[in-house]
Amino acid sequence: MNSNTSTQKARLFKLLAKGAEVTIAEAAQRLSIANPSAVVAQLREDGLPIYTNRRKNAQGQTVFKYRLDTKALASA
Repeated sequence: MNSNTSTQKARLFKLLAKGAEVTIAEAAQRLSIANPSAVVAQLREDGLPIYTNRRKNAQGQTVFKYRLDTKALASA
């Protein structure tokens, strides 16, 4: 893993650890992550309980938001 990947993982983890839910588009824009799905997959491989929740946005479109299960993380 290169340092850029580590930095992307750290940025995404920091945001999720605050209790934020983030879409792929938000992670790409706000955190400058080129492939947010791959970064989430790596965090999951590292053992983090990241869930994907389906939501409807204001336009009625289905979007998927990533969320860290902080309760599971705290009890581990």
